[in-house]
Amino acid sequence: ATGAVTGTITATSWACISSTVSLTLPTGIGSVMVVHHGAMRNDTLAAKTVVGYMVDGALNDTETTTKGMTTFMEAVTTDNQNTSFSNVVTGLTSAAHTFCLAGFVSAGTTTIDNTDSVADFKVFMLP
Repeated sequence: ATGAVTGTITATSWACISSTVSLTLPTGIGSVMVVHHGAMRNDTLAAKTVVGYMVDGALNDTETTTKGMTTFMEAVTTDNQNTSFSNVVTGLTSAAHTFCLAGFVSAGTTTIDNTDSVADFKVFMLP
């Protein structure tokens, strides 16, 4: 399943950034791979942007309230930073699940670049 990735991050605590991806796992499938590739930039020098994902409204098992799958500190406000990551999620039940690209900023506004890069968010069922 694929979700469009557009918009901005202004929240200072974890929140969904863009559209969600819904996926129903059949019996026997309890693992997925979550993949994001794209670039972002923050309009405030030295502002930290943290990017990751949420499953059913909760942080994944490796993220905390202060760290995500990838983080960048803005050095030049006009330069995009790579925010790509992939992660395998295990232990999901055979049911409908909702995934979203999520993140937060320490200051300023982070914008997802859709001009010079193709930003997307995908979830793949694993056998």
